[in-house]
Amino acid sequence: MIFCKECAVFLTESMCINVSEFQTSLRKRFGEQSQQFDDICKFLINDPASIHLKGLNVIECSIESDAFLDRFRPFIKELGHDDDDDIFELAFVLFGYFSYFYSGGLQGLFKGRQPDDFGPRIYLKERICSDESIQALPDVIKVYRGMSIAEYESGSFGMSWSIDEKVAKDFAFVHYHDEPRVVVQSCITKKQILFYNPQGTEGEIAVLNDSITDGSILYE
Repeated sequence: MIFCKECAVFLTESMCINVSEFQTSLRKRFGEQSQQFDDICKFLINDPASIHLKGLNVIECSIESDAFLDRFRPFIKELGHDDDDDIFELAFVLFGYFSYFYSGGLQGLFKGRQPDDFGPRIYLKERICSDESIQALPDVIKVYRGMSIAEYESGSFGMSWSIDEKVAKDFAFVHYHDEPRVVVQSCITKKQILFYNPQGTEGEIAVLNDSITDGSILYE
């Protein structure tokens, strides 16, 4: 185990992070040094930003986030990591996760995290957007996802989709180059939606992870 009970419970119950999956990824990437992420998460959990960032306007949030960063950066340096270090890089991804969560709750975290920053995946368990935000959508919605061939062949797909076909193509063929990918189209109903931001630029829709199990390949 990498994470103590305090960290594991917070990551799982508050931030909807699959701790087992995250630990496996950390051990694979960093070996024995992965244990440092328990200290990193303890710092982030116990920092006063957990209280101070709540309910702030944009300007106030920016000031408080800078103060949070000013406390966090020396802590990471004390662990022996510099700006070009892989642990330093992932630590700051986690810093972003906690900042989004403290300022905007689970919705703020889900909206703020970037799928290509290689941070831990968020597994939503219930709807975190308002019912009003999905009213304008049709009852049956075409959704698109860029995914690996392995994911497609598994028949059990991830939670993040888009109503914009071009966005899915970009994720399949522009943002990732590690393995062959495809764009898959499927259909969902409004009842399946856990997150949708009508003002978002990527048309992202989230459903329960692994709840979509069929789809057709549009591009490969």
